[in-house]
Amino acid sequence: MAERFAHAIRRYRWLLLAAWLVVLTGAGVAALPLAGKLSGGGWYVSGSDSQLAAQALRSGFTGRGESNLVVLVHDERHTVADPQFAERAGRAVNAVLDDDRLDAASSYGWMSLTGDGRDAFVGDDRRTVVTLVGLDVDDGTARRVLPDVQGELADRFAAEGLRVSLVSAASLFGEINALSQSSLTEAELIAFPLILVILLWLYRSVVATAVSFVVSMTALGLTFGLLSLLASRFELSIFVQNAATMIGLGVSVDYSLIIISRYAEELRRGRDRFEALVTTLRTSGETVLFSGLIVALSTSALFLVPLNVIGSIALGIVLVVAFAVLSSVLVLPVVLYLLGDRVLKGAVKLPGGRARSLEVSENPWYRLAMRIMRRPVLWLLPPAIALIALAVPGLGMSTFTPDARVVPTSSPVRYGYDLMREQFGTGAASPMQVVVTVAGELNDAHGAALTGLAERLRGLPHVERVDSPLDVLRAVDPARPVAALAGLDRMPADARQTVEHFVSADRDTVVLEVIPDGDAASPGSSPSTTRCGPRWRSCRRTACAASSAGRPPRASTRTRRSATSCRTSWASCS
Repeated sequence: MAERFAHAIRRYRWLLLAAWLVVLTGAGVAALPLAGKLSGGGWYVSGSDSQLAAQALRSGFTGRGESNLVVLVHDERHTVADPQFAERAGRAVNAVLDDDRLDAASSYGWMSLTGDGRDAFVGDDRRTVVTLVGLDVDDGTARRVLPDVQGELADRFAAEGLRVSLVSAASLFGEINALSQSSLTEAELIAFPLILVILLWLYRSVVATAVSFVVSMTALGLTFGLLSLLASRFELSIFVQNAATMIGLGVSVDYSLIIISRYAEELRRGRDRFEALVTTLRTSGETVLFSGLIVALSTSALFLVPLNVIGSIALGIVLVVAFAVLSSVLVLPVVLYLLGDRVLKGAVKLPGGRARSLEVSENPWYRLAMRIMRRPVLWLLPPAIALIALAVPGLGMSTFTPDARVVPTSSPVRYGYDLMREQFGTGAASPMQVVVTVAGELNDAHGAALTGLAERLRGLPHVERVDSPLDVLRAVDPARPVAALAGLDRMPADARQTVEHFVSADRDTVVLEVIPDGDAASPGSSPSTTRCGPRWRSCRRTACAASSAGRPPRASTRTRRSATSCRTSWASCS
């Protein structure tokens, strides 16, 4: 098999080389728009309660949209009592509302309300205000563009003494995505020179070192080109590019090292380039083929995780490993055959280095292997003990759901989250949206069940309060609050906005927002599951949807705070 394959390479070497160059060029062109096609989303489990709840909140509400964020403005020079504050903070909020990349659909909070209605959206320091904004861009797009928007806003208003933060799950995970990509890029820039030095030390040849990057270049180029085509039809996570680069560079260097080392060794033994190629394909070629197959199959297990972001990473790894194998056993042999013994040119003499002996028995690795085989148990014990010692601390490892604490304190997003907790309460940065849908329109017949559900949620452990339209509606009709929806058009503008923030325009969906007494990742912050009455078709807590505590139109509700975004899923209610 190896000999027939080598014959084909010798016969069609120029055709194979030309085909490789054409395909690689085409893949490179196709890969150019890849970064703009990738999504920052992919964190919802398809068909889960959190995804269904998020979908229910995408339209029909004031201050909610396809994705959501809270615009936090902190004025270091003025308070809300100063005449200049409204104009300065208003410009900052309008900068967000007018940004075409975000396509703001509606807003609710300090910017949209008036008079006493704004009090619930003003922080304890009287210098901080928040406004909720619903965006007409999907969650994945929001996560991709918000880091750039946040950076521009911070730079634009810093000189004026204004701190502007975009606080939401989309902005937080967008910041995490951006930081991850930046860190991975820096790691790759550091790793590349090290890999180059290591390869020069291993090959002792400039030509062989340069040739080894043929596999990396081919594998990554073909992978990115194919991913770009797939991203035009399917949602792929932005992490796929870095995952493919990281794994692709590693396996490509390994596979090319196996192939080139064996080919160079055969040439040094006096074989011609064809015989060296046959031996290389029969031994090292099979090793690379089966190694790649095992890596691809084991990575395919990640496809069982029902998250698009994990599936995207798995796809990138499987593709780059497959192309690395293909490049190692097809493209690289063509290049090696064309070079012949020129692959040994450009010898690098290392300080203290000695010429490599062709005798296997003189190889230090061979001598080490023979010592291990003579006393395998003795050699096994030290590394086994060391590995066990390193694994023991893992028994006490504790994990938590990522929140703003994973972002550096220098980040405007982290600053916004911390200030939200400080000014509006610890749980304000992690509300839970309980989405209730009814058959037909919400009416007085649903009043008792809706009120009962709100009370049951308030009674759950670690719940500070539950925000809903009921407080505003009770101000109109204390006995039958839901019936007051019939007179929504006659309510004051601020009260109407609050109701429309919690009740959909078609009146079949209502949101109850549970504000916990701790951080989103705190062990006790997630209330236990509750069940609704049989009148309700579904009841779910959404993930990563911006929210706000509504405020009834009365001055005594100063404790009703604004809130930002949450992260986990609730349970469905029958």
